[in-house]
Parts: sequence; structure tokens; C-alpha cells
Amino acid sequence: MRNNYPKIQAWVGLSEGGFVNHPKDPGGATDRGITQATYDAYMIQKGRETRSVRGISKTVAEAIIAENYLDAAGCDRLPSGLDYAVGDYAVNSGVSRAVKDLQRVLGGLKVDGVAGSKTIAAAMAADHIHVIVALCDRRMKFLRGLRHWSDFGDGWKIRVMGVDDGVQANDRGVIDRAAKLAIDGDAEPPKVVAQGKAIEPEAKSVARTGAVQASVAQVGTAAAAGASAIAALDGNAQIIALTFSGAVALLAIWIMRDRIKMWAEGVR
Repeated sequence: MRNNYPKIQAWVGLSEGGFVNHPKDPGGATDRGITQATYDAYMIQKGRETRSVRGISKTVAEAIIAENYLDAAGCDRLPSGLDYAVGDYAVNSGVSRAVKDLQRVLGGLKVDGVAGSKTIAAAMAADHIHVIVALCDRRMKFLRGLRHWSDFGDGWKIRVMGVDDGVQANDRGVIDRAAKLAIDGDAEPPKVVAQGKAIEPEAKSVARTGAVQASVAQVGTAAAAGASAIAALDGNAQIIALTFSGAVALLAIWIMRDRIKMWAEGVR
């Protein structure tokens, strides 16, 4: 439910914590739950210069979480409690992973990772507490299978399940908080930061490739606009403009050489 967003974003923010750049974290540099690759893609999409994710503002981080994760995972249309369970999963492990596991728990749905009308309708009709518990159980199974579980598993376990497995009245895992939100409409905030993106290593390359493709698309748009302007010139002015634009293009390619190489060698 969209009116739960401020609460969900606050809880996710407390679980994610501040800046971290652990060498074994496949998400890489991350602040307030936003990875550098995700931040780059967001800034490029908004037509702004990219910068370090370290120190990202709370306002921008929450805007990205709302748009890229909560909305994408259908949290604005999911019932109270389940919206948080799915949203927290999406921020930590990706939208597709979270929605696919929701679809598996609900049953009778195409497992495509898209929170469409059928998935939302099935979630609304289901026993919400049962779905929350089953989803968190599936999430823990996925987490335990990750190769960096030994590095981040303790924090992930506390984040998802709290101190004890299952729904506990006085525990503060996602499972406990989501169940309380579904029943009472409120819950205590998390107290433990759980570092490390719970994603498979290749997901990092996919995110990075998206950012690179956005950069290249932006340069292509600018080049097309420049070509149109030059075509309108005559004689010496056109020659001078072509020479200048060629120099600018070479400079842009030199600046983007690492990203272009990453795109060429990355996931296709």
C-alpha cells in the first residue's frame, strides 16, 4: 500500500545503514541501500552528472527506493505487511527475485518476476500472514545458498527472521514486523544493520551494464542533436564546427573508455 511507503522506507533505511564498500559484497559501494551502479543509472536518467554514491541524501535514496524497487515490485498495490516483506526483499536482492518468490508462494501464477494484475489479485485474496511467512522462508533458503553467506549471513538472518525463526511477538525481523503491520498496522523499527547485497554475482554486471547503456544512449542523443545543428551551417562555419565536435566526441570516448569496455565485455 502506498500509504505505507514512509514506514517501509524508514525500516529499509535502518536495515541497510550507511556507506559500505565490502570487498566481498557483489553490490559494491552502497549507501542507504543504493549501489553505485543504481545511483549512476538514476543520475544519467535524470540528466545529471554521476558522482560517488557515498553521502547520497535521504531524499534521493528514498526516491530511488520508491521508484526502482517498491513501485516495480507492486508494493503500492500489495496488502499491508506483504508490501513491506516484498519491498525489503526487492531492495536487498532485486525486484525480479522478490516477485518471483512471491509468485511461487502464491501458486498458480506465471513465475516471471513481474507484479502484474494477476499477481496482485492473488496476493489480495490469499492469507496474508501465511504468504509473509512462506515468502520469508523462501528468502532465507535463497540467502543460505549464496556464496557470500559466510560473510553476511548473520546480519541477513537477523534482518529477515530476527533472533528466532517464525513470527514472534517481541522479535524484530522482517517476518515479525510484516506480520504486525498486517495485523495491527504498525510495528517497532529494526535495530540491526545488515550489510551486503544479497544478490548473485552476475546481477552486479547486469546493473552496471544498464548504467553503461544509459550513458551511451545519452551521448548518442547529444551527438544527433549536434549533427542537426551543424548541418544548418554553411561554408567555413560548418568546417570549424565539425572539427570542434570531432574533438569533443574523442574526449567523450576517452572519458567513457572504461564503461564502453565494461559494456562490450559484460552481460549481453
